[in-house]
Amino acid sequence: MTAASVILIAAADPAERERLLGQVDDLTTEFVRVEVFGSPADLQERLGQLSGAGIGVPLVIVDEELAADDTGLEAAVASADSAMLRRSSPTAAAELASARRDIRRLQRTFLGDSALSDDEVEAAMIEELEAALEFPDRVTYDAGTILLEEGQLVDGIQIVISGRVRLFRQTGDHDVVFHSRTAGRIVGLSAMALREPAAFTCQAITDLTAIPVSFEQLDAALQKSATLSVHLVDVLVRSLARRNLRTVEQRVHIDRLARELAIERDQLTRALERLAAAQARLIESEKMATLGQLVAGVAHELNNPVAALERGVDFLAEDIARLSPAPHLAGALQDALQRPAESTRDERNRRRRLTAELGDAALARRLAGLGYATADDAELLLRGLSEPEVESLLDEMELYSRLGA
Repeated sequence: MTAASVILIAAADPAERERLLGQVDDLTTEFVRVEVFGSPADLQERLGQLSGAGIGVPLVIVDEELAADDTGLEAAVASADSAMLRRSSPTAAAELASARRDIRRLQRTFLGDSALSDDEVEAAMIEELEAALEFPDRVTYDAGTILLEEGQLVDGIQIVISGRVRLFRQTGDHDVVFHSRTAGRIVGLSAMALREPAAFTCQAITDLTAIPVSFEQLDAALQKSATLSVHLVDVLVRSLARRNLRTVEQRVHIDRLARELAIERDQLTRALERLAAAQARLIESEKMATLGQLVAGVAHELNNPVAALERGVDFLAEDIARLSPAPHLAGALQDALQRPAESTRDERNRRRRLTAELGDAALARRLAGLGYATADDAELLLRGLSEPEVESLLDEMELYSRLGA
């Protein structure tokens, strides 16, 4: 390496650049000297001058952020047969180290929160918020005060320090109240984050103290305190977990109520069916009882006339029998009185048999009407009679038979 060799350095940070310039004399030797620049353009211009003058530039050192902004620098270094070294500036390295420390601190804080109770995490969030906002004013509310109304536009939140609130929605003429466990300490955050009107009405159940925080204040506090972000996210995640758990509990409760309602509905249906059947039986029983009373009354009213008719018929039958001039006529009367009721089918069968035996359908019909069943009986009755006598006898017997019937 000759005395004409030069090392070029481009430093982005002014303080670093001043530090290097102050050390140029110490870094320069009889073989090499050092030159410091603030931009890649100045360094590239000097590199061209040195190359044109035949002075060797064995090494070019450039901060990473400067090299990334100038794409032609690398080609110029290569054409000068120089080596290029990229480095991170001390400022960038310090910022990176600080960011890494913040990340490690946030990780430790988040992992630390996992061992804390809900109240402890909320207390840590409130402490960080107050510190970031330089201890804002606290507001007190009486029990029953409405902190947030359903449908109201939200431009900030309220952090509940002490006391309890409830969430509810108005449905028709009554309120649907949500479980107090789902309310949490942050009022209005969901509506503010979504930029939508509030979905619930929030009311103080007890006297409470809260910190009102606008959107701008919350944004500034989150930018100022990274730990606040972790605590806030942890509080929100836990609140969401509680709400999800409450949703599952409500779903299980609703399913159980639905099953119980279905069982009760089936039982009620069966009870209604039994009641309807019992009512029908009762109505039928009442009808039969009424009909029985009516029949009994009619029977009672008919009993005496019927008895009188029966006695009169008996007397009339006896008188007719005594008046009868011939035994066969009295016999026709008594036979008709005593003969049991007969179906028309049996009478037709007897008439067909007589017709077959006698060969005379008209005679068979008249004899069957008088109760005769065989040709032998008819032969005994009509033996030795002429046809006119047979007609006269049958006419008289049919008359007495009708009287008996």
